[in-house]
Amino acid sequence: MQAPEKTAMRVVRKTGRAQSSTPPLVFKREQESRAPNPPSQQSTPEGTVPSTDQPINGSTDQRGMTLIEILVAISLMGLLAAAMVTALTVGAGSWRDARSHLTLERRIATANEILYAELEGIVPVTAQADPSSGVAIPRAAFFQGEPESMRFVSGYSLTEGRRGGLRIVELQVSDASRGRRILLNELPYGGPAALAGMIRGVERDPLSGGLRLQFAPIQPLASSLIIADELESCRFSYLRPPKGRVDAALWVPQWDDVTRLPGAIRVEMTPRPGGARLLPVSITAPIRARFALAGGGGGR
Repeated sequence: MQAPEKTAMRVVRKTGRAQSSTPPLVFKREQESRAPNPPSQQSTPEGTVPSTDQPINGSTDQRGMTLIEILVAISLMGLLAAAMVTALTVGAGSWRDARSHLTLERRIATANEILYAELEGIVPVTAQADPSSGVAIPRAAFFQGEPESMRFVSGYSLTEGRRGGLRIVELQVSDASRGRRILLNELPYGGPAALAGMIRGVERDPLSGGLRLQFAPIQPLASSLIIADELESCRFSYLRPPKGRVDAALWVPQWDDVTRLPGAIRVEMTPRPGGARLLPVSITAPIRARFALAGGGGGR
């Protein structure tokens, strides 16, 4: 055991210093730490095979989408877009129908107010023919009452209400591009002479035997007001008061009594089936004014 120790001491004495084995070991460890890590390997019965879990050429792991996944995503987006378009179309159609319904309701309500005010304000005025025409007419109330035409003098004005003075009112049912409509004309009343150009004569009704005035046709004017349109039908009727206790009041389509005014006037309007679904509207306005044949009683 002493021989090896002596040999080692001799080597140290010759070189002048003791050589240590530590530095070579440290250098080797540094080289191992700097060397790239070898790819991991998996052991198989046939041998050692490199593992596929590690990226090749240093690239990161990025998984893509298959063609089937892209087609499924596009199909789902198309279905969602179609559902949204359908919902918007249905909503827009419902909103359009509701707006048309409300618009027609407002028109009917406005027509109701105007017609009721005009009819309720009827004033008894004596009819007078043009002296130059040579037509002789009896003393009669100025009132034209036909199924689709009406003419009278009213104390109600569209612009000034009941404070606007007397107006000659003309109502005419006429055809339009979308059903039927009611035209209203308002003309200033300048006394009985202003009525002369509207009266053509007197005729006897073949059914009832009563007298009625013949009027000139009602013409549309630039100032005509459409108070109701998009109607399927519209007609006027007039209440004939009973003359005695035995007679009963009767609604007639044409007024044929020049000696008095109707007891009431009814306007029946039916909206078009293709428009907003509204029920038929009926306006009944009582006529409070009375026309008197006795001198100075009621006619103007």
